[in-house]
Amino acid sequence: MDLSNAQSVRERLLSAVPNTATALVLDLSATEYMDSSGIRLIFELAERLRSRGQRLEIVVPGDSFVKRVLVLTEVQRVVPISATVAEREERSS
Repeated sequence: MDLSNAQSVRERLLSAVPNTATALVLDLSATEYMDSSGIRLIFELAERLRSRGQRLEIVVPGDSFVKRVLVLTEVQRVVPISATVAEREERSS
């Protein structure tokens, strides 16, 4: 996720989340690269969903480059991050 596709990803994600949904789980397991545009997108999504009474959650493997970027930019202060979908499900139950 970078400047070349962040806007289209944003539009697709927002259009895919109905007002009745409680959360959007963004699975970044297959994402190999993320620049500041992707980070900005995550913060914007989190804020927009929060204003709608919804939340954003992220799934990303602990050993990935993207996880390091998320930690360095302190995304976890705003958005819960899980290493796997199963871990996320355990935490939310």
